[in-house]
Amino acid sequence: MVSSLGLDVLGSCAAARAGLVRPAELDQFILDPDTSEPVALVGHPVGDYTLGFSELGLWTRLGSLALRNLLTRCEGRIPTLSRTAVLINAPSGYYLRCAQETRARRSHARSDADDADVGPSYEELLPLYEAELVPKILSALDLRERPAVQRVTFEDETGAISVLSTARHLLDSGQAKQCIVGGIDSLIDTHWLVACDDLGVLKTAQRPVGFMPGEGAAFLLLETEEYARRRGAPVLATIVGLASREEPAHRFAQRPPSGIALAGAIDDSMQQAGVPCNTFFCDLNGDPARSSDWGCALARLSRDVQPRTDVPLAASFGATRSAYGFMAACAGVFMLAQDRKRPESVLIWTSSDSGRRGSFLMRRPAGGGKTT
Repeated sequence: MVSSLGLDVLGSCAAARAGLVRPAELDQFILDPDTSEPVALVGHPVGDYTLGFSELGLWTRLGSLALRNLLTRCEGRIPTLSRTAVLINAPSGYYLRCAQETRARRSHARSDADDADVGPSYEELLPLYEAELVPKILSALDLRERPAVQRVTFEDETGAISVLSTARHLLDSGQAKQCIVGGIDSLIDTHWLVACDDLGVLKTAQRPVGFMPGEGAAFLLLETEEYARRRGAPVLATIVGLASREEPAHRFAQRPPSGIALAGAIDDSMQQAGVPCNTFFCDLNGDPARSSDWGCALARLSRDVQPRTDVPLAASFGATRSAYGFMAACAGVFMLAQDRKRPESVLIWTSSDSGRRGSFLMRRPAGGGKTT
């Protein structure tokens, strides 16, 4: 794992658990719509490690550092990539599409539409990113062996559910013995900052309500519990209760959130898991619409599902979108294994602004597991 709080999983999770934050003024800026003067932005950057990189190159930098951290902690317990699937979640073009529509409406209202050719769109580049991201990360670590399966999804926060579901299928069907799963993102990339500012969701000096952009990457090593026990690998947590629901409207559809999809996903997770859980990692990032959705979901959840402890990771790492689910999973493992008041399980819920909501539980293994 790599985050604004550290370049390794233990440092990042321990700092977040202690309540530390490290916001910094970004090199990028936006323009004041009234004066056209530059406006400084504050976010949660990883640091100099990603300066000068964008999109595929930036994801490769973040991903290779996070994967190196995982492989170091696994201490050679990944037998061979030819029997391992590598599954990564990356950002969709949702914000860019919505921002383009917003700019088009404004231009139409002013009759000053700009028809300039701006090159290939993000959507047009996705096939390239899908083909190149995993090989580039592995090459950066001098790993030449081809994985049994390699896939990249572009589904923002709730893509974590898709990735974990795919991993479960590959493991259950025997197509892979192990799965390396993770998410990578940087909302500090310039075009994302511009899009988020156009959409009015970015926190600035002139707009005190919104999210602070972050960046990061996190990976987990998954295998069936039977296979892990058979080869003597320490089991830190088990993942259960993968669930997702669709909200009828997306974030910018001018319809208030109902909390129905989020509450439904959480209920589905709890029913599948069959264990009590009152420690929730909440995908709250400062956006009032997301907070409203969570409030509505809380009102719909039964009393025995209400959280006693909620952890909003964006307070520590900023908004990390596609990386959030896996960064939360790393923080969940840390809490299950090392926290002084260790819960038996934690629930992680995710919310994509495109309308999908997701949820899953992480349980402490029988015997308490062992920290790696």
